[in-house]
Amino acid sequence: MKKNSLGSEPDLKRLFLDTMKKHLDSTMDEARSRHTKAREQGRFVFLKGGEVWPPNQADSPLAREAGGVQHNPSEPAHAPAKASPIDRILESAERLDMSAQIEEIMSGITRLAQAGDARMVAKLHQIAVTAIGGLNWLIMKKPKVVLPIARKEFCWPALIGRKRSIKQTNDRVIKIIELGADEALFSNRGWQMSAPSTQAAFDLFLTAVSYQEDWKLPRLTSKTKRTWFDVAWQQMLNDGIEPEKIPWLAAIGKSAIGKRSISRGMSEQTDGMKRDDVRAEIKRQVRNAFDKLVAGRDEKE
Repeated sequence: MKKNSLGSEPDLKRLFLDTMKKHLDSTMDEARSRHTKAREQGRFVFLKGGEVWPPNQADSPLAREAGGVQHNPSEPAHAPAKASPIDRILESAERLDMSAQIEEIMSGITRLAQAGDARMVAKLHQIAVTAIGGLNWLIMKKPKVVLPIARKEFCWPALIGRKRSIKQTNDRVIKIIELGADEALFSNRGWQMSAPSTQAAFDLFLTAVSYQEDWKLPRLTSKTKRTWFDVAWQQMLNDGIEPEKIPWLAAIGKSAIGKRSISRGMSEQTDGMKRDDVRAEIKRQVRNAFDKLVAGRDEKE
């Protein structure tokens, strides 16, 4: 009997599985590449003078959950079918890729809007309204998805308006999502977001959250948050960022010039000494702001 030229059934099955594995590996690599690119764009974005767009948070539980919200509330709910391992891998890659694409697109729209493109300003407004509407739908229909995120945040996106009903709605949302109830991240101490030192501390912290695993940071507690600051500060310097050359930060370090000359036994400071003293003063103030901003859990929790 003539042998099948296409090979035996086990061989065909093996060929199919090998082909699928290569396809999945390629899909995941592309998704990871997009994710990495988006995350790198958010690395110390404010200290680098980038667009006003928060660092990548595609790894957050909300991003992972919201990425798959496709249900129409008018349709009857059905129990989800059990997904195969291949389906789960494809879905994971799709969500990761979608999140990275969204952040990349938003960064472009924001940049064009900041350049004065009226159409992009209008589009930015439209996207914000749509996104807030989607969040409010989740809050009302699936609050359990939102709570773990909102409890760790000190602010939440919302629509503003002159009507009293809008303010009442926002107040209601704040209560439903228990905004800021979990003090593991941000403290309730007296910090001001308008202060340059706090803005720098905020950027350092958000970048550290995004790179916690890469930088091998310990679990965030009230005791380890100093380690978080030290590592993030060094990573910032490794990226070539010189805080004393950032105009909005340089001002808070100028008070240090001239204060350490006497202790060094010199009548005047060299340019290098001035730079070091300004950087040291900036670091001191940003570290203090970081300590006020970040809470961290107690060890017993």
